[in-house]
Amino acid sequence: MRSSIIFTLMFALWAAIAGLASANGKKPEDPIAGVVEVDLENMAAVLDTSTKAVLVEFYAPWCGHCKQIAPEMVLVGATFLQDPTLSERVTLAKIDADKWHELGSTYEVPGYPTILWIPRGGKPADAKTYEGKRTAVGILEFVREEIRALDGYARVSELTDIATKMASGGDAADLLASAKEFTAAADGTAKANAELYVRYMEKFVAKGGMEYVENEIRRLKKLIAEGVSNAKQNEFDRRLSVLTSFSISSDDDDDDE
Repeated sequence: MRSSIIFTLMFALWAAIAGLASANGKKPEDPIAGVVEVDLENMAAVLDTSTKAVLVEFYAPWCGHCKQIAPEMVLVGATFLQDPTLSERVTLAKIDADKWHELGSTYEVPGYPTILWIPRGGKPADAKTYEGKRTAVGILEFVREEIRALDGYARVSELTDIATKMASGGDAADLLASAKEFTAAADGTAKANAELYVRYMEKFVAKGGMEYVENEIRRLKKLIAEGVSNAKQNEFDRRLSVLTSFSISSDDDDDDE
């Protein structure tokens, strides 16, 4: 797929930028930009999944395989720093399991390195072990697949409620006005997502209601299937997250932001 080729070429460039320090002599316990080292003071905050998913590597300083994966984690961290679609939705962390034995036991870590994905809102029992290739490309593809599996990552609960009312035949003009009022007061990621809601609500009104929404969903899915760049795919996933909120019930909003 074209996006996979682009992804691979981008990593070749990042590897060159990272320099010799990332390819030679990098130790698993060394600081890595974009990766949070878990300690006693930040443990609760870093592993908190109330707003973000967590991808965490359990390592041991003496572990040979951990030393081999360290340069790959440098590239993963660099990608997170460059890509807010990752860093705003996932915390990237690492844990010295020699130092924090109790955490290894809590997450039932069998050996090192172990990379766990903990979904947003998840508990230790919900952690999923990464079983793919121990390369930056493999790890990042895994993260993106997990993010895409969460349809609601770009949803805003207040606007999802307005969108479903609009789709159910509510007064579109009044609902759109309410959405714009909410958006004007929002900030950060919520504001960017809210603006996307408003854009699609305006098109809902102007271009045929749910028929437009369903056609747009089909169009975006077709483009993704044909192969797009990673940046485009991230943006299309975000749009689909908002578009599909028009047809969900209020009971499905548990994952909303």
